[in-house]
Amino acid sequence: MSILNNEILKVENLEVIYPLNSGGNTHQQVIAVDDVSFCLKENETFGIIGQTGCGKTSIAMSILQFVQPSGGNIYFRNKNIRKYNSAELRVERRKIQPVFQDASGSLNPKMTIRNSLEDAIFADKSQKKVKIQKLLDYVGLKYSHLEYYPHELSGGENQRVCLARALAAEPELLILDEPVSALDISIQGRIISLLQKIKNSENINILLITHNLKILRFLADRIAVMEKGKFTEILTKDDFFNFKGGKYSQSLLKLHGYK
Repeated sequence: MSILNNEILKVENLEVIYPLNSGGNTHQQVIAVDDVSFCLKENETFGIIGQTGCGKTSIAMSILQFVQPSGGNIYFRNKNIRKYNSAELRVERRKIQPVFQDASGSLNPKMTIRNSLEDAIFADKSQKKVKIQKLLDYVGLKYSHLEYYPHELSGGENQRVCLARALAAEPELLILDEPVSALDISIQGRIISLLQKIKNSENINILLITHNLKILRFLADRIAVMEKGKFTEILTKDDFFNFKGGKYSQSLLKLHGYK
């Protein structure tokens, strides 16, 4: 398999099938991802847009190896993730950091914010303290937040913690799966602004999975449109929002008030 130097991630003919136990029949299946292929280039934000249940999150879970694909290959830095042993996978997972929709659910409820951040940083105690302060400043949190537990913070604050925790690992790829969908409208804009800051100042590679066209318009460089487990097309952001895509892409735009 030959991968261009500027491609950090290449997904090839990915297939994810879940067994469906219905009425005692365990042979029925749901095809969540059906022959999906794409690449993510260096310093790019690649967006995947589609309605809830179309298979977007299954792609993220496959890349993270939280779900074992039924077929296809996933190459990260020219190496096939699917062939990693457990030790290799632990190392590579630090380089691929996810931020999910449920921020508070992503954090250990029994750990303070300080402990959660310290746990993500490989350094001595003094270096951790310096790095944590920088991360707090970067994501817009106060030093006093370190002594709180996730349930004591707002949704927006928890999402900032999740972003800080992901960045603490100094990842090469950031996977954002519906990062603002669970937040109030008033908070969404602030998190989107923070994500723009991360995109522009960190030169980080981002896979953005969402059904929110607002965040897609602010962050994405290219957009894959997904319907019923398949990519219907891959477009530049400008082509997508200028209605140059197919009928399904245009229907998504109209559904969200674009004309």
